[in-house]
Order: sequence, then C-alpha cells, then structure tokens
Amino acid sequence: MLKKIILITIIAFLSFGAFSQSTQLDFSMQLQNTNNHEALIYPNPIQNLNFKVKSYSIITDVVVMDMVGKFITSKHLDSYANEEIMINMPHCEKGVYMVKITFDDGETIIKKLLYQ
Repeated sequence: MLKKIILITIIAFLSFGAFSQSTQLDFSMQLQNTNNHEALIYPNPIQNLNFKVKSYSIITDVVVMDMVGKFITSKHLDSYANEEIMINMPHCEKGVYMVKITFDDGETIIKKLLYQ
C-alpha cells in the first residue's frame, strides 16, 4: 500500500512539473510573438462620436466594435506614419468599445475606447 502511495505521488509530481514547463513555454512563445506597433487614440474617453488615431507606423485599417464583437464602423486607408486619422462613429450608445488597428505589415493591436 505504501509503494502505491509513493508511486502515485511521484507520478503526480512529474505530471505537475511537465504541466508547469509547458505553460512556461507557451507564455514565452506569446512574448516572442508580440509586435512593436503602438497607436494613440484620443480623446479617450470621447464625449461625441469622433476620435482620432495616430501612430508612428503605417495604419491600413481601423475597425470599431462593441464589447460583444458587433461591428460598429471601419475605415480602410493608406496612411503615412505619424498621420492623424479621424474616425466618425455612427449613433452609438454610451459605453466601452474596442478599436482594432491593423498596420501595413498585417500586425494588429486592440485598444479600448470609452464613450461617455
């Protein structure tokens, strides 16, 4: 009986070690895949239905969605780096929105926008 308990303990310990190593590996892979793009959304929070997006990188698409992923508006463009992009939202309720920004190399970032 003691041998079974020791064997189960060793198996559980080895399994836990393998799990933590794979979790650590997945985390480090996620860190390696992050992009270096950044964008500024302003003003944030907004008081009317307009806001601007600006980045030192070239932006190709801006998509606005509500918090459940429902499409609100989008703008496809060929911008230049450091250019201000004006986004006009259709009539929306006050709340929190997601702004998905796609850059010329295909990388995307998502920013939170608050409409008060």
